[in-house]
Amino acid sequence: MTIVQISFAASTDGWVGFGISRNRDVSELKPHEFAQMYVGSVTDDGTAVFVETYSEFDVTQPKSKEEPSVIFAEASGVEGLTSLDIVRTVATNDPEGVTFEDRYMLVHFAMGEEDRKSTRLNSSHWNNL
Repeated sequence: MTIVQISFAASTDGWVGFGISRNRDVSELKPHEFAQMYVGSVTDDGTAVFVETYSEFDVTQPKSKEEPSVIFAEASGVEGLTSLDIVRTVATNDPEGVTFEDRYMLVHFAMGEEDRKSTRLNSSHWNNL
């Protein structure tokens, strides 16, 4: 079993997210189409919150996965910096999972100013930085 560690941090007291898409049509990549995403935050009382989601369509809200594929996940926050660390297998047989492949893959990075539980939509998204 080959594993990968993914770490992402952003200047926010809110949430951070990372995702990959298995969409093979690179001419029309859509950020949330066939994407597996990970979101982490730390609440005001210091509780780490982690959610693994999957979306089949670009225009729908991703849904939480029933069977997470991560081996380890941790969210932390210190003085305006929120980070997310994930360890998972490179390959997956999960129909809602995305295998890391040796090809161009759309990668998502996102952050928001409020904890993930908030309904506030003030966020920023980037692809393939």
